[in-house]
Amino acid sequence: MLTHKPDVMVIDYALNDRVLEMEKSKATMSEMVDTAMAKGIKVILLTPTPHQGFNILDTLNAYKAFKNEVTDLQNNTTLVW
Repeated sequence: MLTHKPDVMVIDYALNDRVLEMEKSKATMSEMVDTAMAKGIKVILLTPTPHQGFNILDTLNAYKAFKNEVTDLQNNTTLVW
């Protein structure tokens, strides 16, 4: 994607990302954000899209850890809004 020299990059935490170990996922997401920002690309992070198999209103649902990963990255990175 970077070869296209975009102005904005949207990074979506997708369902297939759940198979990665949390530390590997965090490292991969951080690397994508850092690489894009180093090239002057604005980054938009999206939290996981709900899946019908999970109750998103349940505070202990399986997506909470993944949502937290994205929001932690957002909170620890200077992203352009």
